[in-house]
Amino acid sequence: MRGIKSIKHALHIVYLAVGEKEIPWYSKVIFIAILFAYILSPIDAIPDFIPGLGLIDDILTIPLSIYLALWLMPKDIFEKLKNKAEKNN
Repeated sequence: MRGIKSIKHALHIVYLAVGEKEIPWYSKVIFIAILFAYILSPIDAIPDFIPGLGLIDDILTIPLSIYLALWLMPKDIFEKLKNKAEKNN
């Protein structure tokens, strides 16, 4: 359960970052592109109809994309948004 809360918290930070003026525009484009590429992509690394294995790429892709967005964020802004997200929870 801690992993799910961690992903939810990280996603909240990314959400706050998209509206942040201090985040460079190209970082915002990358955040949004990762999200839309995953949602709109018709290509699935492992087809979902394969029982048990079909969701593995989804389970890995979503958290890795979120953490990539956090990694691209400047550290001082990340800390500010992390504190803001913790206050909102």
